[in-house]
Amino acid sequence: MSELYNLIPSQENIYTLVKYSFHKQIVQVPSSVSFDYDIDFSLLLKALNIEIERNDCLRLRFKEVDGVIKEYFLPEYKIHRVPVLTFNTKEEQEKYFDKDAQTPVYFLKDECYRIKFFRAYNGYSGIYFNVSHLVMDAMGIFIFYTDLMGVYKALATGSELPPPMFRYEDYIKS
Repeated sequence: MSELYNLIPSQENIYTLVKYSFHKQIVQVPSSVSFDYDIDFSLLLKALNIEIERNDCLRLRFKEVDGVIKEYFLPEYKIHRVPVLTFNTKEEQEKYFDKDAQTPVYFLKDECYRIKFFRAYNGYSGIYFNVSHLVMDAMGIFIFYTDLMGVYKALATGSELPPPMFRYEDYIKS
């Protein structure tokens, strides 16, 4: 296992909510983004795995050590399959996402996020992402989507990958 780190102050605040909240889903951030064009989901999966290499937050994990939550980074991690959902109606799509949003992300059981690809009822293609707030906030999710789609576009067009992001682990160390 790689080096263990203490939670940063903002994570300590979130973890306090986890410990004392009746509704654990308040400490996760479900989101989705959809596109009005067809996505090649096999290429998107390849882009996702490159994103996991580039974005160390996607390799962040947590464990309890002597009653204290610590975080560490997996040296590598790959996702071999992402479910592709197809929704025929807006209600069906909303019902599915609402239910998943209310299902806790079990960050102490190596589930720091859930990701699904989908074909929406309106013909759009999309990505659903439900992540522990200990891993990302709303801005981090925006950066994740932006970089992921930049990697996807680079793979689709044969162009250069976007510049790499700063590493979260370097931030923790400083």
